[in-house]
Amino acid sequence: MRYGIVGAGPVGSILAAHLVEAGQEVYLADIWKEHLEAIFSGGLQITGLRDVTVDVTGGFLKISDLADVKPDFLVLSVKACVIRQILHEVERVLSPDTVLVSLQNGLDTEELIAHAFNRHRILRVVINYAGNVTAPGRVAMNFFNKPNHIGCNCRQGICEHAGSVADLLNSVYLDTRPEADIKRYVWEKTILNAALSPISAVTGMTMREVMDSSETYRIVEALLQECIKVAALSGYDFGPGFFNFCMAYLDKGGPHKPSMLVDVEAGRETEIDFINGRIAYYGSLNNVPTPVNDMFTRLVKAFEHRHARPAGQNRKH
Repeated sequence: MRYGIVGAGPVGSILAAHLVEAGQEVYLADIWKEHLEAIFSGGLQITGLRDVTVDVTGGFLKISDLADVKPDFLVLSVKACVIRQILHEVERVLSPDTVLVSLQNGLDTEELIAHAFNRHRILRVVINYAGNVTAPGRVAMNFFNKPNHIGCNCRQGICEHAGSVADLLNSVYLDTRPEADIKRYVWEKTILNAALSPISAVTGMTMREVMDSSETYRIVEALLQECIKVAALSGYDFGPGFFNFCMAYLDKGGPHKPSMLVDVEAGRETEIDFINGRIAYYGSLNNVPTPVNDMFTRLVKAFEHRHARPAGQNRKH
């Protein structure tokens, strides 16, 4: 199969390397020229949890150029806040048989894509690994809380495409489970992100530092309580032990900077609207007050404005 991956950041690059390991043709699209040049001169190198170097089939600086290779699967591995900006290019790549795959954080990214292209079968993946680009062509994979989850937007059972992608990734270390209701895992991951990422973004603290401070620890608890209540009234009640599960999960974060903090420091737009902002949106639909999520949504957006780079200087993919 041919995979086109839009966005060669940590998540897209790690996925690309493992798909190549699984014997697939992989084509990258990213506007970071030096990164692509390094990949095609010395291979795509993954370090950290694994040490792997692979040769990617091809790469492009423009998304629309992926149309030339006619990918069977087109993976969108860009920030949720970037999706609307690239839809016109993505449309040029699609054929009636192309399977779209959403890898974003946050709620409803697959709904946004489905609405744009009037497609019912769009795969959504909940990624539970993370890393950072340490140099052009080189990505450190820092952690992987197995498994990943993959499911179809139609929510009519486990589709064959989700199963086939899961089988591929399971064969090469990236344990991935096909799901009949992927939304449940999207909500779970969003709640975990919403409880800690915005605190890091406005304080500059790592995950470990947030959880070690009694003051920020209490804020994590307050965010979690709001998120869990909103999720339950939105159809996803995770049960009485979920709060403690989340706190234990977040306590294992280590000295890692969440991507929201990395984006603020780099002067890029964050995914806050799709995470805490979306929690607040569903709270309003269900008459649940979400003052802490509202506040952090506004704070992060204020930090975005303060740290924003001049137009044209942000690397979006």
